[in-house]
Amino acid sequence: MVGKPTITISSSLPKENVSVTLTCTSTNAERILWSRVPSGAPLPSGATLSQDNRTVSFSRIHRSDSGVIDARLVTLSVRRTVIPSQ
Repeated sequence: MVGKPTITISSSLPKENVSVTLTCTSTNAERILWSRVPSGAPLPSGATLSQDNRTVSFSRIHRSDSGVIDARLVTLSVRRTVIPSQ
């Protein structure tokens, strides 16, 4: 079961032309998918994802980067069916 996600921001009051990092933490998430709201909209062009997708960073944030950014957790689940022998 995937735990409830927590998103933290490196600066509580980000200012233009300053670096900002968003970090998503959760238990048992296989992958994290970041997007802008409306869901599925691409991240701003200045956004960089970490190798494990747990963080999205902006080296210099701009007004055009403003908006709601969504983090979705993905987990791989395996369903096992046992068929009794006859």
